[in-house]
Amino acid sequence: KHFPARMRAGFTLLELVMVIVLIGILTFTAVPYLANIHTVGLDGAAKQVESHIQYAQNLAVTTNDDHGFRTTSGVGGHTYEIYKVSSDTVVTSPYDHQPMQEDLSAEYLGVSFLSDVDVRFDKNGIPTFVSGASPVTLQNSDGEQKLITINSAGSIRKQ
Repeated sequence: KHFPARMRAGFTLLELVMVIVLIGILTFTAVPYLANIHTVGLDGAAKQVESHIQYAQNLAVTTNDDHGFRTTSGVGGHTYEIYKVSSDTVVTSPYDHQPMQEDLSAEYLGVSFLSDVDVRFDKNGIPTFVSGASPVTLQNSDGEQKLITINSAGSIRKQ
């Protein structure tokens, strides 16, 4: 029996089942990636912080003037800055010409510092901790941690 075209509009049961199966497969493959997103964010934040600490050290060596890295929002906070010690002013970024005051939560949701840190580098790149100590510890909302160690000789390394 043939129905007019307007009565044949719609999906068959087989088509609906196939769509549901495909959605299930896509969901199954995406869940491991989404579960890992906090770890990826933590690693990215740690690389950024490590790079900025090295930048403060390089500024101290190249300008012959002490520079530092400090967290600015207290324990559990997510902001930090690079500053010139003698004037206690925030350094301007060479990339975007903005003050180097960074907020990790802008790009790395759930990442924070576990302690207050203020480390200064002298003209030889040797660190002095004014507050806190090495390692600088970052933690994500899942409790995973990344450490950035700064040894007494000035070597900076993310672990």
